[in-house]
Amino acid sequence: MQTRAVACLLLFIAISAMLIVGIDGAHERKDVQIIFEEKSSFSSHEKEVIAEHFKETENGGGHENTVDNIICTILGHAFGEWEDVTTIVHKVYSSHPRCEEKIYTTRICSRCYETEQYLISTTRIPCCE
Repeated sequence: MQTRAVACLLLFIAISAMLIVGIDGAHERKDVQIIFEEKSSFSSHEKEVIAEHFKETENGGGHENTVDNIICTILGHAFGEWEDVTTIVHKVYSSHPRCEEKIYTTRICSRCYETEQYLISTTRIPCCE
């Protein structure tokens, strides 16, 4: 009986520690704006996938393609043309200018929606007070 009480207490402590670490380890999500070229050839679904990728990347998360696509494994990716995509991360810096604009050249696989991008430029911009 006493062993069961000790085991329950240890389980409670372990769960509490995980919750505390999860709260303390949480980071503030940044406000990220994604801008596509006016005449972008990306479909609306491709834009959603690309936007989500950039938002996760800017907020410290990795983007993992969860689609298990055997066609891309066998035949390779079917990437489209490269296009520029702009991200604006608001209130990055404490001093003016506070925001950061990054321009990437980006493409996406039409089969599995894996994205590739290369950073072209990073600039601090004055868009937020």
